[in-house]
Amino acid sequence: FRRAYPQIEVQIRDLLGDDIITAVVSRGADFGLGHSQSNRDIRVQPLIRDRLVAICTRRFAPPGTRQFTWRQLGELPLLVSTHGTSIRSLLESAALARNVQLQIALEARQLATLIACAATGIGVAVLPSTGVPASLPDAPLTRKFFQRISKRELRCGSRRRERRNRYSRNNSPASN
Repeated sequence: FRRAYPQIEVQIRDLLGDDIITAVVSRGADFGLGHSQSNRDIRVQPLIRDRLVAICTRRFAPPGTRQFTWRQLGELPLLVSTHGTSIRSLLESAALARNVQLQIALEARQLATLIACAATGIGVAVLPSTGVPASLPDAPLTRKFFQRISKRELRCGSRRRERRNRYSRNNSPASN
């Protein structure tokens, strides 16, 4: 790509949900991939949907089912993303709606950290399904889903075009 289009500079930044919006609004990024909603500054286009998944050793996995209940999750040590991420917001709002008190054992910024910690057996990692690799580490990890939880959409957000007032001084053809 760089050889074919040397005039185009591409930079990829790995940011948390709230930081993505800030970067797009402040023109630090042309667009961002995340889970934000449209607002007066940002317009979004849906790309894919995912859902919450729990990664844990068999020690924590509920026997005989592929799903955790919210009551079960409230009794387990959870490994979760830090505040400011869409997955953390989704997890907390879903737990609150079900009157479940979460037992946060560890917070991390990187999903790989949560998976590695789950592999040690210290708790249950709560991740977006799109953030879980197809093959998990060699540790005896298992993948379980959540009962009745909202799915989230991965969206592409970009700045809305600035509307120009027809009486604005900068609206002359010479200023374009």
